[in-house]
Amino acid sequence: ADAQFHLDSADQALVTIDRLLEVFPASHYGYDTRSNFYAELGEHEKALADNQKALDLADSRESLAYYHGKRAFLYDDLDRAEEACLHAQKARLLGDQSAYMLLGRACPVEQVKSIELKPGSRLLYIVTQPDGFQYPFEAEIKEFGPQRIAFGWTMEGEDRKRSGELSMNGEALQSAYQQFNYFSDGEQVELSDQTSVWVSKQVFLSLLNDNPTKIDTGSGAKAFQMIETGRHLLELGDDGKLVEAPILQVQSQDGTETLWILNDLNNPLIVAMDLGWKIQLIRAQ
Repeated sequence: ADAQFHLDSADQALVTIDRLLEVFPASHYGYDTRSNFYAELGEHEKALADNQKALDLADSRESLAYYHGKRAFLYDDLDRAEEACLHAQKARLLGDQSAYMLLGRACPVEQVKSIELKPGSRLLYIVTQPDGFQYPFEAEIKEFGPQRIAFGWTMEGEDRKRSGELSMNGEALQSAYQQFNYFSDGEQVELSDQTSVWVSKQVFLSLLNDNPTKIDTGSGAKAFQMIETGRHLLELGDDGKLVEAPILQVQSQDGTETLWILNDLNNPLIVAMDLGWKIQLIRAQ
């Protein structure tokens, strides 16, 4: 079909793609190809419709990022700047910077001071294994305060869905340097000398003051130090509004482990981590 289209046989190419989609109605690649054809023919509304079908059928984070980027360019061609920016930012959130960079316009994102959490709040992370396989990790806050944080979690991997519960007491939240980063199905964990998903206030303050700081992510204690401050892009609230939250980027002195931590003493939430495998917060609601 692609060869037909570019040999000036657009009508025949569309017939070929239509037949393909009759046989493989769940092919997001097919809808993306037809969307590209319509875009080149100047039929942008049809291109947008097929792009939406590709988005609905996308089966990976990379595909979602790619189709959001394509949608940004389609809206840009129609001079619909707000919608173009929205999808460029969504592509960026999913790891594809190209649309955001190439549109050549300032796509403003609201900058928040922190991420407000309370019982009932939900955090959605994407975990990426060294082989590239990705799956969601979701935490639902049960208790949130200086003396106790508790959450239930679910994680859906290659074979099955797992779940459990975890809590940290005030001592852990105040001074623990060890991290609990590996979860088992059905477990109910109560931590007094480790933290999970958060770092302790003592660790946070030491990093903020640019001191070498001991952290054990599970492979043994290492000295970490702040590299820089920055911002983390995520969806916030029930409406999924894109915002940027302030963070500290810290790294082990041997360069093998990196954490991105919300810059808030009262909520030093880990928003991303690279320990050979990666985790990234993409939504808080």
